[in-house]
Amino acid sequence: MGAPLPIKDWIRLKTIGNGSYGDVSLARSLEDGRLFAVKSATCNNEEFLESLEREILVLKNLDSPFIVRYLGQCNDEEGRLNIFMEYMDGGDLSALSMRCKGLPEMAIKAYTTSILRGLQYLHGNGIIHCDIKAKNVLLGFLGDVKLADFGAAKRVSSELHDIHAGTLGWMAPEIFRRREQGIPSDIWSLGCTVVEMATGKVPELSPEKLKLTGISDCGLDFLEKCFIREPTERWTASQLLHHPFLAYVHSNETLFSPSTVLDNLSTPRRIEWTETLTSCRGFDKNQTNITLTSCSDFDEEQTINTLKSHRASQAMLRIKTPTSCRGFDQERWETKDWLTL
Repeated sequence: MGAPLPIKDWIRLKTIGNGSYGDVSLARSLEDGRLFAVKSATCNNEEFLESLEREILVLKNLDSPFIVRYLGQCNDEEGRLNIFMEYMDGGDLSALSMRCKGLPEMAIKAYTTSILRGLQYLHGNGIIHCDIKAKNVLLGFLGDVKLADFGAAKRVSSELHDIHAGTLGWMAPEIFRRREQGIPSDIWSLGCTVVEMATGKVPELSPEKLKLTGISDCGLDFLEKCFIREPTERWTASQLLHHPFLAYVHSNETLFSPSTVLDNLSTPRRIEWTETLTSCRGFDKNQTNITLTSCSDFDEEQTINTLKSHRASQAMLRIKTPTSCRGFDQERWETKDWLTL
């Protein structure tokens, strides 16, 4: 993966979420028109600022298709520290699980495989995420799955042994006993995340005792390996990737797109999933693509004025290809006359 292009001139469009430490906004580059995410923290909040600085130190050295990509950082005139990250247009896994009231097992397998590959990469580099949950798993509309929100992350060899981070429903039992929060703690949280995907609800404080329906015996055995109470005996990410529960996922496949998942659902669940996935973000059901002109974050007047005053010729060249295949009438750019789909 090549080094990201530096982001110099940009505008903040709207708030799209909240991380553990700091708000997350959608932003647009004024140089090439690309969208990206910005997490910000003010200098007045020392805890948020330290967390964001720690997240920058972790993310800037990571390079994995299963980790959200770091694009840069800056301090703005309002005294905020901003970290630039790639924008994942499919939302987070928690929202999808809740809206579907639980995902089918086939989808759970695909998402779990990608999460584990992200954890395998992190743990292999001596990094503990410390806050694995579906909300911190971001989705691309075409199906890519990436771990995000590294505000609580730490290195195995760090001096932060006595600092315990995470979210209550996903915390491993050793954390409650004030023991060291290590790599096995991420695996317990992964098990909680699988329960979350299966139920569409926040996991119980004792998820290992939960009676799940709609999960195969093989899936329940997978969860047992995640919920071994002794951390040293708990399975690792590498071991879990070879568990029979995930055996159907080809070793060279990164993940399944939503359309692939839909093809394997029964008709009632397929209809429900289709309505869920296409009910937001300007999704055009007839052309099965994202129509930029109907996106909630697309400001037509602002974009036109911006592109006119900031290197319009370069921006027009960069956006020529994507706009020409999404129902956008480039010749009528000046008249704001959009095509009707």
